Amino acid sequence: SNALYLIAMQAIANMSWTILEDREHYRTLKYIYTAPVSLYWYLIGRATARMAIGIMTCIFLLTVGAFFLGIHLNIASIQWGWLGLYFMLGMVVLISFGIVIAGIALVVPRNGEFIGEIMAGMLLLVCSVYFPPDILPSLLRKLSLAMPVTYWLEGMRRALCGGILQMDGATGPISPMLAAHSNSGLALILAASAILSATFAYYFYQWVERLAKARGMIDMVTGY
Repeated sequence: SNALYLIAMQAIANMSWTILEDREHYRTLKYIYTAPVSLYWYLIGRATARMAIGIMTCIFLLTVGAFFLGIHLNIASIQWGWLGLYFMLGMVVLISFGIVIAGIALVVPRNGEFIGEIMAGMLLLVCSVYFPPDILPSLLRKLSLAMPVTYWLEGMRRALCGGILQMDGATGPISPMLAAHSNSGLALILAASAILSATFAYYFYQWVERLAKARGMIDMVTGY
């Protein structure tokens, strides 16, 4: 889960820094508006590139774990079809989250770079990276089950290694609550989340971009 979450971290935590770097450090954000491509699609490209770095880091960590830390990954037992489906749906959700974070950073005059890190830290706690929703307090459990990243991680774990935890001779699902969903159920949840996330991210970004233009924040310099 920790290795997989690095992909989410790249898409969520770094998108606010993308706005900060391009607008205030390199001061190229205003020039992007003169290019034929819109800033929205440019940010999608940046998020995709960031996630590619996260994927390489994830593969490296899993490889090191398999060779040196006793992580058992049977290549022959990986469910490649479900893995590909979960991965693609998760990418839509994560990129949408990144676009929303970038939009917020675009209209925040101070400390916008920390928004993505705060969001990524919150999701790290509640999205079944370290703690399954079963053991969380009631409020955090409800929040965890409302987050699509929770279902993405469960699906990825299930496709890679069956989502089974072996400890002290006992074997069982990592999260009995999430194990109640079939593979098809997880895919439907992620598909619905992807559609809703992408739709919200598009309209939210269009709104904040108009707001940023009206306030003269496209070429604003606050931190350098």
